[in-house]
Amino acid sequence: MLNALSDRRWHIASRAFAAAILGYVFVNTLAIFLAYLLPWQKLHGAIYGTLLSFLLWALVVLWAFSVRQTRTVWIWLTFGIAVTGGAAALFYFFEASP
Repeated sequence: MLNALSDRRWHIASRAFAAAILGYVFVNTLAIFLAYLLPWQKLHGAIYGTLLSFLLWALVVLWAFSVRQTRTVWIWLTFGIAVTGGAAALFYFFEASP
């Protein structure tokens, strides 16, 4: 009984950490990616991307606690960070090169 309760606490703590920290990193890399992707000036793209990221972060937190397995949350958020961060880095490096 005690072991099952401890396992459940670790799963909830893991989801909370993934939702709070990984979700935050994911939506911020997405905001940076959108700042480069949107057809406006960078300042306006950064503002709209940041405003959108607050809504998306709330959705990521809700999604993290609605998924059946904790592993799914970690895998998808890590994958999302890698994709959006990599795409934003590519935009940055191709734009910064002369």
